[in-house]
Amino acid sequence: MKSAAISNLETTDLGYFLKSYISGLACFIVARLWVDVETQLPVRMEEEYTLDSTRSGGGGEQFQWNVNLAEADIEPIIPNDFVRQQ
Repeated sequence: MKSAAISNLETTDLGYFLKSYISGLACFIVARLWVDVETQLPVRMEEEYTLDSTRSGGGGEQFQWNVNLAEADIEPIIPNDFVRQQ
């Protein structure tokens, strides 16, 4: 992290994760976010979680802001047989 002034946040609130997905599972999560104080943009994020007996996690710090995208770059391709579940 190159910025000199960075603020960070850490949470173990399960509301950060999808409660409907984890319902009934033994779960623990730690999510961390570092923000550049001057720009108020994230500079790093990471999370660690346990679902039942499986541990996993990840993170990132190579964000790109104000990237030029063509409309075709973000046009969703939805299969004809797709059915939205409620």
